[in-house]
Amino acid sequence: MMDANTIAYFRELSEVTGLFYSEEAESLTGVANGYHVTLAINTITYQLSFSVRANGMLPTPEVLKELIDGSDAVKNAVMEGNRLVVSVKGAMKNALTKNVVDAINSVTEKLKQYGYVDVCEYCGAVRQDIAPYNIGGKIYQTCPDCLQAATATVNTQIEQRKANENVGLGIVGALLGSLVGVLVIVLIGQLGYVAVAGGLVMGFATLKGYELLAKNMSNKGIIISSIIMILMVYVAERIEWAIEVFKVYSDEHISFIEAFLYTPEVIRYSDATGQFIGSLVLLYVFTAVGVFGVIRATAKKIQ
Repeated sequence: MMDANTIAYFRELSEVTGLFYSEEAESLTGVANGYHVTLAINTITYQLSFSVRANGMLPTPEVLKELIDGSDAVKNAVMEGNRLVVSVKGAMKNALTKNVVDAINSVTEKLKQYGYVDVCEYCGAVRQDIAPYNIGGKIYQTCPDCLQAATATVNTQIEQRKANENVGLGIVGALLGSLVGVLVIVLIGQLGYVAVAGGLVMGFATLKGYELLAKNMSNKGIIISSIIMILMVYVAERIEWAIEVFKVYSDEHISFIEAFLYTPEVIRYSDATGQFIGSLVLLYVFTAVGVFGVIRATAKKIQ
């Protein structure tokens, strides 16, 4: 579920782009320069989706490269089945708004240049009655004749992904991803800061690690990943303190592993328990702020 600020921003984008805001699918959709287009958020990236063909053929890798190289606003362009997905650069509001508009204009101009036309996303036919339909929480640009078949296909795919989810490998992936988050949190900490960026990386890397190895993301995966995040934030805090212990006792030639193991004892005998807990709570708060948006976007994607 989008928060109020994101909804407000989508409504602003709707006015700028002329696309219609679909509250149910949490997307913008409509027609731009003769092409049906959808704008949605995938985790933290804004993405444009098209369904086009030229002489019955989908966009080639060469065309995808041209879409990327032809605009400073385009970060990536890939085919996901029959769907052309274009990722837009930018995170800050003003730059992102400009890039969304620029990406729409650039991509549609390139598509026209290469002779691509708007088609039904499901059957690939050139139709005048193509419309956006919310299927499984995602907008699909299809013709009315394909709506029932497309709905059945999408629902089947969702059920298959749930059945094929490998929780064991997902846990391994989440652990590996969380280590990236730990590294970022520790590096930021060594600079003397506690930043939301660490939580953002922790959330994205942990969830993506689970999804990549589990081959799917479910509510179960989100819960497991969240538990791992909570544990690994504690590990990150322990490592930060262990680094300080290692520095203090460096003349005693202890290893970092020993410093990590002795850290609780050093904290206790140094009467620094309150300081450790306060620092840990602050890190959890900042991490929660960073993680929240990533978890919310992931939960919305799997509904």
